[in-house]
Amino acid sequence: MPLFKNVSFLLLALGEAIAGITIWVCTLINLQFLSQLLDSNLATGLTLMSGMLASVIFLPITGKMIDRYDKQKILLYSTLMRTTAPIFMLFAISNQSLIWLILSLMVNQIAGSMYLPTVRSAMPALVGQSNLLSANTFYMNVATVARIAGTSIGGILLTFFSLYHVTIGTLIGFILLLLIVICVKIPISEAQARRSKEKLKFTEVFEIMKQEPTIVVGLITTGIIMLFLGGFNLLVLSFGKIQNSTEIMGYIYSVEGISVLVAGLFVKKLVGTVNLIKASTLLLLAVGLGEIGLSFATSQTIVLLSYVLLGLTFGFIFPMVTTIFQKKLPETVQGRFFSFKELVDRILIQGGMLITSLMLDLIGLTQYIIILGGATLLVGVLAFAYTQKHNLVTHSKDQQAFSQS
Repeated sequence: MPLFKNVSFLLLALGEAIAGITIWVCTLINLQFLSQLLDSNLATGLTLMSGMLASVIFLPITGKMIDRYDKQKILLYSTLMRTTAPIFMLFAISNQSLIWLILSLMVNQIAGSMYLPTVRSAMPALVGQSNLLSANTFYMNVATVARIAGTSIGGILLTFFSLYHVTIGTLIGFILLLLIVICVKIPISEAQARRSKEKLKFTEVFEIMKQEPTIVVGLITTGIIMLFLGGFNLLVLSFGKIQNSTEIMGYIYSVEGISVLVAGLFVKKLVGTVNLIKASTLLLLAVGLGEIGLSFATSQTIVLLSYVLLGLTFGFIFPMVTTIFQKKLPETVQGRFFSFKELVDRILIQGGMLITSLMLDLIGLTQYIIILGGATLLVGVLAFAYTQKHNLVTHSKDQQAFSQS
């Protein structure tokens, strides 16, 4: 079936748009509420990390659930859980309560840790092997648009309405998402039906990773990028201070987001027939060069051009690597793997935020970004050399790995 005639896929993409916008509005609500409640930046950071920590603890459990049970039901229950987050936030605002806020954060993050891995593991069955690269790219573009739109819409709403009323708006957003998810139909394979009664081990993921080095290379490729993305907002703030300009911050978010979208228009055409694993490691070299370009922190032009390069490479790398995972992993372990990857990504993002804040204080932006860019280049060279030596190959038209019985 052609991708854009696949009703369930289009509904999932629409759901991602609504969820993305709503989640970013929720994030702005949380930040504004915490700024009113707490004076300490450290306390604010630790409070926000509480939700992330809860999701990390639950991810191994959710991975096994995704592989064992009906993915459509998991999407439904996780979305239903997510609708309770704004309700808890309403209690937090009414009572000026930090406890209710933390509960809202935890519920939202746990629900998110179930939702995204389920979508990624369901994509092969939903769109078919030949459409995976296009589907992953389109889905990422929708998420990017939702991120840009969510921050803008949230800022406007909080300017004109109270926290309480904007939170009611997010509840409506999650209810709309729930109605969309109810209409999604995800096929259940015979392998998954058999596994519904089996005892699944999360460690099975690591056994398969040992047998398939392509997966490890993909994790390393995205991992080094996640360290950069963890400190993304802190770097943007630093450029604003160095150039004494608030406008540069808005420009950076805009050009990076638009560049991701532009890349998405050409992913299928430019890399549809190439070796995805080799191409993704080569693109890591472009990421390293883009990061080093940011060391010219006083030049608005060079900084913006560097973010254009970074946005373009991110727009290529993430759909490619996600497609590699979906191709190389048996369907019966994808839920656990994508839960594991989500766990790793969340830890790396938090680590990247802490490392960036520490390095900015100790050695400054220029030296830190040169070190980070150099490390990215080194990882890219080593990863490419490894793929060459072991002749690792993955194409977008390859068939998925056989499911394990």
